[in-house]
Amino acid sequence: MGVTTTGQPHSPCDRALPGLLAPRAARAKPNRGRAAAKLATLLLGLALGLASPAARSDLPSALKALAGGNFAEAVVQLRPLAEGGNAVAQVALGQVLRNPANPQRDSAEALEWFTKAAEQEHADGLFWLGVMHRLGEAVPKDSDQALQLWQKAAEAGSVAAQGALAQALFAGDGVARDPTEAVRWARLGAQRGNALAQTVLAQAHLKGEGGVQRSLAEFLRWTRRAASQGNRNSMEALAVSYHMGTGVPQDFIQAHMWANLAAARGSPRAMKLRDELAAKMTPDQIAEAQKAASRWRPTRPAQQAAGRDGDGKRRTGTGSGFVVAHPGYVLTNNHVIEQCTEVRAPAYKTVLRVLARDPKNDLALLEGELPALQAAKFRTGTPPRLGESILVAGYPLTDLLSSSLNVTSGTISALAGPKDNEALFQITAPVQRGNSGGPVLDAQGQVLGVVVSKLNALRVAMVTGDVPQNVNFAISGALARAFVESQGIELDRQAAPSELPAAIDAPEQARRHTLLIECWR
Repeated sequence: MGVTTTGQPHSPCDRALPGLLAPRAARAKPNRGRAAAKLATLLLGLALGLASPAARSDLPSALKALAGGNFAEAVVQLRPLAEGGNAVAQVALGQVLRNPANPQRDSAEALEWFTKAAEQEHADGLFWLGVMHRLGEAVPKDSDQALQLWQKAAEAGSVAAQGALAQALFAGDGVARDPTEAVRWARLGAQRGNALAQTVLAQAHLKGEGGVQRSLAEFLRWTRRAASQGNRNSMEALAVSYHMGTGVPQDFIQAHMWANLAAARGSPRAMKLRDELAAKMTPDQIAEAQKAASRWRPTRPAQQAAGRDGDGKRRTGTGSGFVVAHPGYVLTNNHVIEQCTEVRAPAYKTVLRVLARDPKNDLALLEGELPALQAAKFRTGTPPRLGESILVAGYPLTDLLSSSLNVTSGTISALAGPKDNEALFQITAPVQRGNSGGPVLDAQGQVLGVVVSKLNALRVAMVTGDVPQNVNFAISGALARAFVESQGIELDRQAAPSELPAAIDAPEQARRHTLLIECWR
């Protein structure tokens, strides 16, 4: 008897690399391919947002050269544009010339091009000129000058400068310590996806400084965001949190995974923690943690990736999900997102970051900027009842059916799944490909479970000679709730019966928290 998932699986692929502003001591040895890919990402972001039509005609050639590690050809393509006064090309050329993997590296000339872009008040030119002054590359080291340049760049909208300035102000590194001003810049940079700004905001919530309240939940939220992009310090902080059970349930497998990832990026503390954890773990636990680390891929910040298909990605499948907590934690099935390089919420023009996965129970927790949506409420206290009326909300077959929310009705027909699996329950509400990850709701619009699969009618018919009708399955709401709460996320309190309105429109409740999820690669 076959069971078919109602989402579409895909294969994994590398994502963008971590940010460029790592301290020298923390940088790995130069790798031409990785450096070229990183610089190509920067160039493409600059080109899409700022380049003139004339510049766009040659930037693709520069990108192609960089993808192949051909720095010399990239310089040939960029130099005429830079000499013609194009600030985008000037910043890009400076980056190529400064790159440690470039055999013809020339920091002095890179400084010249950053200076020319800065003279045009170009935000990224100001930022990178500040980096040169901060590190003393081709110019005397001058932290005051660097911070002045970063201030101008941050005010001009450079997200990298906002993160760098926030860190310097929060730590008092080369400037008088000012947690309040640091948090102001950190908020701006963090919301736009800058990992450095996210680490500062996380630390502010951990310490209760800069005008924000002490909150382990907020600390973990921003730490996860930065770690998901490959920020070493945030990976280390997550490892410590899972090791100690600080804000999350103690979990040596998660701790080992994050410590392993941070150690691979050169963290001595993470290396020590990883070894300490290994001494407390079974061989099977270590193997599971190592497998999780090997599967991990960094995500790209939403402002770089949302709504952009020009880098060759294509949509390979869809599923459904629903918001379970503010400001934008989304629950769906693991099989919907496990092989995506990018998970998008098209209605909100944003990219969703993968925070946690549970392959065994087919659950995944995502996060994104979804301020317009409300959080669903799980029903607690009263378990699903045999014969109870339910609704299924989701986005099935969006290429064929309506792109708006689809709601079907049915009943709970069994309190267990195939082979008496009590993690699932059986429903009669019709579901199709694309329904995976959507909520199963009771008459009051409260979540009873998560749609996961349907019986494979063709396989069953081949075996039994009979075509099954409306035999579909959902993951237990209690199991789904426990998965979300295990990540240190506080769910909304279930409304008491006396607090519920006299007339409840369950489909309207579903519309407020259910969203279409797209898988891109």
